[in-house]
Amino acid sequence: MTTTQIRVTDEIVVPQPPAEVWPVLVGVSDYPRWWPESLHLRVLSERPGAIGTELELRPRGGRAFRCSVESLEEPRRIYMRYGGGFVEGSGEWRLEPLADGKRVTYDLDVHARGLIVGLVARAIRIDKLHSGPMRDVLEALKDELTARQVARKTAGVAHTPHR
Repeated sequence: MTTTQIRVTDEIVVPQPPAEVWPVLVGVSDYPRWWPESLHLRVLSERPGAIGTELELRPRGGRAFRCSVESLEEPRRIYMRYGGGFVEGSGEWRLEPLADGKRVTYDLDVHARGLIVGLVARAIRIDKLHSGPMRDVLEALKDELTARQVARKTAGVAHTPHR
């Protein structure tokens, strides 16, 4: 059987502090609400504290695969394990402080099994095939962070006593 290694890093810089970014990333059960619909993400099982929560992704035009939250290093890392389906390996969300915000990075290091993946990998850079949808996820994250920030400000204004 053909096995193809996929190693890729995708990142985005957001202005929000870790206290605002971390809850969105660790709130795995909320991913289906803000992740792009084209990835058809669903929560298979949810665990308190996120560790052990299992997800399934079925990207449009692609094969389904599963991942789960394996460990957390609050508020800096979420370690994911891919298994089940045709993808095996790991992924990791990382938050890194910057002078003007927070860098949010997703590192993927997996092996994909199957003849089709092997053929596709010969024709195109398979890491680029992953990065397109992942850029959409990172943009959706940025939108979710902005929406939550606006909602907090609006709620704060709505509850401010008039003088």
